[in-house]
Amino acid sequence: MKKHTSSLPLLVIVAVIALVIGTFGTAEAAGLTKKKVKQIATKVVHKEAPKLSVAHATTADTATNAGNATNLNGQPSTTYLNRVAFSVKATTAIAAGPDTEIGVANITVPASTNFLHIVGETTFGGGNTFISFWYALDQVCNQAINPGASVRTFTSSQPAQQSATVNQVAATTAGAHTVRLCANASAASGAFNTALSLETVQVGATGGTTLRPPAGTPSDGDGDFNTAR
Repeated sequence: MKKHTSSLPLLVIVAVIALVIGTFGTAEAAGLTKKKVKQIATKVVHKEAPKLSVAHATTADTATNAGNATNLNGQPSTTYLNRVAFSVKATTAIAAGPDTEIGVANITVPASTNFLHIVGETTFGGGNTFISFWYALDQVCNQAINPGASVRTFTSSQPAQQSATVNQVAATTAGAHTVRLCANASAASGAFNTALSLETVQVGATGGTTLRPPAGTPSDGDGDFNTAR
C-alpha cells in the first residue's frame, strides 16, 4: 500500500502541540489555551484526513505471513469446515450367504479434508447365526473388494439379539462420497435400528495426511505400538 508523505508533517505538528500543552497544562502556551489548541488540531486533522493512509504492515510482506493473512496456521479456511451425515434404518432382512447392505449415508467432503470418521451400530437377531459387519466406501457391499472388510466385526445372534459396532477412520478425497454398512450371515437373520454417522476429519495424527504416527511409536503410553498407515 502506498504511503503519503503528507501525513508526516501532520503527526509532527500534533506531537509538538501535545508536548507544549502537556508541559504547561491548562496554562497558555505561546498565547494559546488548551481549548484553542484542541480546536486547531481538530481542524488540521479534518483537513488532512482525506490524504492520510495506514502504512502497510511489514509482517504481511513475506510469503509465510502473506499466507497466514488468508489462512489459519497455514491451513485454508476450508480445513475447518466440518461436516456430518447421519442415517437410521429400522429393519433389514439378511439372507444366508450373500453380502447385504443394511445402512447407507452420503456426504460431500470439503477441500483440504483427508479423512472420514465412520461409526455404524446395529442389532442383529432373528436366527442362530454368525454374522460379520463392516463398511464400504464408494463401493457396493462385497467382502472381496471392500477394504473395510479387513477390519470387520464378528458377532452372532445366539442365543439372543446382539449389538455390533463399526468405528473406523478412512482416507478420503474432496467431493461426494457414499458409505454403506454391510453384513454377512451364516443363516437368515435381520439387522435392526442400524445407525450410521459420518464426520469429516481434516488432518491426521501429525497435522497432515498421515493418519497415524510412524511405525514403532507408542500411541498412548500403554505399551501398544501403531502401524504406519
